[in-house]
Amino acid sequence: MKKHIVLWTIMALGLVHQSCTPSDQPAQQETQVKEEVRQPSADVAEVPEKGALSGHPGEQLFNKHCKKCHPGGGNIINSEKTLFRDALASNNINTPEDIIRTMRNPGKGMPRFGEEKISNSEAKTIAEYILETFN
Repeated sequence: MKKHIVLWTIMALGLVHQSCTPSDQPAQQETQVKEEVRQPSADVAEVPEKGALSGHPGEQLFNKHCKKCHPGGGNIINSEKTLFRDALASNNINTPEDIIRTMRNPGKGMPRFGEEKISNSEAKTIAEYILETFN
């Protein structure tokens, strides 16, 4: 009895599958087109993450200390306090020293980055990276 139920189920599934596919040829063509679309063209350059300034000495420090909360220059805690120049300027942050001051004495939602965590030299490198990258 179980054998007959299994056979009827398999046959029914086969009929449903056939009725869903108008013909094998268009389905194969559609699959081929989808595969072609997935393959990137050899002449398309890889686009870096928004705001990435590859090779800048502050990039690695930024990625280590800042990127978690400021991916791509944004801000996951407060969307009005991004690292883009217009948002920085609206918060009276215009120079590397302003950024360092904010790192050392941040407002609500941002951890404090004291000299024991990020040296003055590293802080300046990060600040310059931010100003050059997210403008």
